Amino acid sequence: MKYNPPAGSQDPDAKYVTGQPGKVRGSAVPAEAVEHPQREIVEVIRQAGLTPSGDDLGQLWKALQQLFTEKVAVATKEKAGIVKPGSGLSVKEDGTLRVTVVPDDRLVIVDGKALTFDFNAPWRMHALQWDGKQGHIEWKGNGHEPPRNELLAADSYSERVMPYVRLWEEEKARLEKAAAEAEAARLAEYNSDAARFERLRAERDRRLSATDYLLMQDYPLSEGQRTVVQVYRQTLRDLPSQEGAPWDGGGESTPWPVMPAVI
Repeated sequence: MKYNPPAGSQDPDAKYVTGQPGKVRGSAVPAEAVEHPQREIVEVIRQAGLTPSGDDLGQLWKALQQLFTEKVAVATKEKAGIVKPGSGLSVKEDGTLRVTVVPDDRLVIVDGKALTFDFNAPWRMHALQWDGKQGHIEWKGNGHEPPRNELLAADSYSERVMPYVRLWEEEKARLEKAAAEAEAARLAEYNSDAARFERLRAERDRRLSATDYLLMQDYPLSEGQRTVVQVYRQTLRDLPSQEGAPWDGGGESTPWPVMPAVI
């Protein structure tokens, strides 16, 4: 579709002018300026398999989404392409996935996430860089050959780059599994009877210590108030031996005795 200037204009790039009564004559709009954009938009809608409708003003957006999904390759860790929102892959300015490999540092970076682990790489390979469409391998020199860069075309991804991505994925999965197992073990230990009893007794002792001053000889309490405090403290001491202990280890589900009003 080309730009349609105001009717009668000799300049193919002339701008439209808004008319002002008695001051400025407005530009005359040629039929093509209205018809051609409509026809082009309608064609996009039809190409997406939709039926143009005057009742749906969002059809162009739906058509673009449909065509984008069908026609444009979506990036995965196996192939280059445009990044799909929500895929967890990083986005460059051109929307592609990046990979970096540095064997001497035991380093592989995929989608901006770096992992260090042991892996095999060709002798003298210093680094591999991939920008989602193409890349290169930096080779070290030796006594007979100087350092050099080997260009990698798009069709070399599966053979030259993907193996390192696979290794990265395996290491990432291993680390995630180890972290999940460690967390499960931590929770199991935290929720064990022994750990809950330990927390219950620690909180019980804290509450006892908080009332020690009430039983000092010179603290001004009546005999009745002193008796109430002593009963409260004895209930705290007996709590770990009560039925249902250790509950949640001294948390909200633990049936703590009510503190006396004198405290």
